[in-house]
Amino acid sequence: MNRQLNPFVYDDPVPPNQLVDREGETEQLLALAEGGHNTRLQAPRRYGKTSLLGKVREEAQKIGMHTVYVDFYRALTLAEVSRRIEEAYLAALAGAPRRAVTAVTRRWRGKLVVTPGGVGAEIEPAKVREQQRLSDLLDLPRRVFERSGMRTLVVFDEFQDLLRIDSDVDGLLRAKIQFHRDEASYIFAGSEPGMLNGLFGDRKRPLFDQARPVALEPLHDEDLIEFIGAHFERSNRDPGEALDSLLDLARGHPQRAMLLAHHLWEQTGRGTTADFESFDRAMATLDRETKEAFGQLWEDLSEKPNQRKVLAALANSGRDPLQPADPRRLRSREGVRRPRRRGPDRPRRGTADRPGVPDRGPAAGAVAAANPALGAFSADCRPIVPADRGRRTESSWASGLCNRSDAARQPRCEAPAAPHQQRPSAVRVRP
Repeated sequence: MNRQLNPFVYDDPVPPNQLVDREGETEQLLALAEGGHNTRLQAPRRYGKTSLLGKVREEAQKIGMHTVYVDFYRALTLAEVSRRIEEAYLAALAGAPRRAVTAVTRRWRGKLVVTPGGVGAEIEPAKVREQQRLSDLLDLPRRVFERSGMRTLVVFDEFQDLLRIDSDVDGLLRAKIQFHRDEASYIFAGSEPGMLNGLFGDRKRPLFDQARPVALEPLHDEDLIEFIGAHFERSNRDPGEALDSLLDLARGHPQRAMLLAHHLWEQTGRGTTADFESFDRAMATLDRETKEAFGQLWEDLSEKPNQRKVLAALANSGRDPLQPADPRRLRSREGVRRPRRRGPDRPRRGTADRPGVPDRGPAAGAVAAANPALGAFSADCRPIVPADRGRRTESSWASGLCNRSDAARQPRCEAPAAPHQQRPSAVRVRP
């Protein structure tokens, strides 16, 4: 049986050869690492950071660098942090460098000693022991360099989770990396840009100005068109007019673009061309797949009504709802008033983002939901009829949930409805 497999991967990092539209970021990160500079890579979750870091590591190995990737996602204790660092070095190295790492890691395993009652273990206060162990592991690049003479590219992914364990660990890290100029380069990656900016941009923090910021921007439509179109053609399919709707909804979000392409491919038969009906079927499938997760997130915000209001306003308006439509309203007798600082209920941690890139999102530079699928789910519950026949708006993604009779599962949008403004299509897709 000649079965074709869906070529669009959206639930795992993609291999380096499948990376879309990240040549510039790859070259920049690689050049900075080769020159001994540290960087911080920040973007919302599911934005392709891990895939990009895989490509950078591959290229770094080609030019003669060791690479070590450590993921701190949901690490809970310093002991777990040390274990992940140890395992990452042992998995990435071989030969003399690996033996140097092994010599250090074995030093911190339980030492058996003879006690009056027989064989026992040498015990130290847990916190002191783990801090010292972490200190030694953070100094591994120096030992690797002594054995190989090669620089190590160390990637700390989801770096903000490390700081949640111990708020003072950045001081320990600074004390080590500042002496690794010749031995190592570091990439600090995270999905909470605000927290990373605070760690590296606050003069009171030890890591102030210790890493150059590199932000991941949305993917360009032209690159997504080529990538998606080529994969459709290889399987004797054509995305047709549905591709334009896909791009409008994805807004350059890497994972959501692949998710939409995955379901559109499944709804397009071999030897056929996708149309608006194909896109509707893909959307219905996608709605069933994401509804439960987004519904739970919406319920989790039940005690934070202001976050709900902001998300609903972001989904329904082409402008930044946190700023007045007319800048003249900022004026007062004292002059120009500054916008209010972010309050405790404003979405953070990647829920909302200000791309600041021309021709991306509802309006250039406007605040928008970092995840377009979440933005669509949060849109006003009233179905909106598109002006262009067959063109879906983001609000239609949520209409399936909003039309259900089960009122308890309906998102209650407290924000007043605003006219939905679609982003003009950046390109015209051939029929």
